[in-house]
Amino acid sequence: MFSKQKIRQKLAGSAHSQFAVIIAVSAAAVLLIASTTMEKKINIDDSGNIREIATYESDVKGCLSSLGININGKDKVTPELTAPIKDGMTVKIKRAVPVLVSVDGRSLVIETAEDSVKDMFSTENIMLDEKDKVTPEISEPIKAGMKIKVVRVKE
Repeated sequence: MFSKQKIRQKLAGSAHSQFAVIIAVSAAAVLLIASTTMEKKINIDDSGNIREIATYESDVKGCLSSLGININGKDKVTPELTAPIKDGMTVKIKRAVPVLVSVDGRSLVIETAEDSVKDMFSTENIMLDEKDKVTPEISEPIKAGMKIKVVRVKE
């Protein structure tokens, strides 16, 4: 068997072993530097709930997915899901909320993340004539559970 002293002597005298140690230490240093420069700190604003996170993901979709944050069909995410992650950025999620729209004799429950009644009508392709009456006003901000009524005025 080899004694510890003999092993040390062999390793200390071998140019190959010294080179291997230098390579191993260099590789570890490169990996450490690469991992710290790849990490990005960003803020996630999920409908007003803000949290700071660190991520290695390359795009918004991957980042949200890795955090278990689900995006539903009409939720709005800015920047868009395909945008690259940049250190210090804020990803904003505006969740769609249900509103009840009464129009043309029908009651529709619409999920929307739009800012105003007007924007929601535009997105949902609900056309208004100049004389139509909308309650509340079309400039009104969208709120969960809001009831919106359209009365068609014909002359």
